Amino acid sequence: MAVLGAGAVGLSAVMAARLTPARTIVAVDVVPSRLALATELGATHTIDSSKEDLRPRLADPAGPRGLT
Repeated sequence: MAVLGAGAVGLSAVMAARLTPARTIVAVDVVPSRLALATELGATHTIDSSKEDLRPRLADPAGPRGLT
């Protein structure tokens, strides 16, 4: 699962995803402190989209099946 934006709603989505069978939870934001909090709340991967190209980074943790 990918969550685009780690504000209040995005972080809620990260927490909800931890309660599901989702094995990969990716939080994307431009604020490092929000990404750190997303990790604390259950994100397995984080992407700072102000510094990294989103497409290849999302493909990496998703594996051959992609994000489901």
